[in-house]
Amino acid sequence: MILNIILTLSIISQIAKQCSEIKQIDFDFTEIRQSEMLREPSTAEGHIWYSSPDNIRMEYYEPVRYTVDMTNPSSKRIARIVSQMINGKLLLDSKQFKS
Repeated sequence: MILNIILTLSIISQIAKQCSEIKQIDFDFTEIRQSEMLREPSTAEGHIWYSSPDNIRMEYYEPVRYTVDMTNPSSKRIARIVSQMINGKLLLDSKQFKS
């Protein structure tokens, strides 16, 4: 069991190190929301742009076209969390992520 924990922490550290080297990335995404209140899952499609340290822009194309710009001050907390997911810092944050 201790060996598994050590190996898991080692893998998490390696992933976080590689993610920390990401300076810019952009990609298409499909978001699927499921809820007991929905008869069927709701699907949205769009594109995300990220640049280090925490600049994020999301454009939704379907079903409704809109933009979420996380560079404004009111979105900084969300942008920081999403950025930490991308750059691997969230993996190393024991308060946020427990292995």
